[in-house]
Amino acid sequence: MIEDLIGIVHELSKSCIPDVVDVPELRDPDDAVIIGTAIAAKVEVIVSGDLDLLVLKEFGNIPILSPTDFLNQYLS
Repeated sequence: MIEDLIGIVHELSKSCIPDVVDVPELRDPDDAVIIGTAIAAKVEVIVSGDLDLLVLKEFGNIPILSPTDFLNQYLS
């Protein structure tokens, strides 16, 4: 089961170099790399349980959702 999940994640993943972003409202500056990676990868949504990211709600038209909110909005 775990190996199957890892295989699926690997197939859906891609490597990219994070964009450098300035997010003054970010409570934890270390989380800027998450946003920079999302922008570089042209993601549709950031799914995170990190409260410092979740309080932003979105950045650059990319919604930032908790896992539960993601499931409710995209898989219901």
